[in-house]
Amino acid sequence: WLRSVGDPRAQNPRALVGMANIGNTCFMNSCIQCLSNTVPLSGYFMSERFHKELAAQSRGAQLTEDYAALTRDLWEGKKGGSINP
Repeated sequence: WLRSVGDPRAQNPRALVGMANIGNTCFMNSCIQCLSNTVPLSGYFMSERFHKELAAQSRGAQLTEDYAALTRDLWEGKKGGSINP
């Protein structure tokens, strides 16, 4: 995915921003960051291929959409050095 868009991070991929700890979210943040830095998984959500497999009315649709948005925020780095989960 990174190679396909000519991203220089393709050799050593990692997200551009981290997540702020807002009280008791440190364990959740570390889990999300581990998932986010699993490049094939993040590539799947960044390319939005998941839309083809997701039924809009399914129970997990909103969670999936939210995770995809969070992944984009972490990898695109448009919101600064850290984001609130």
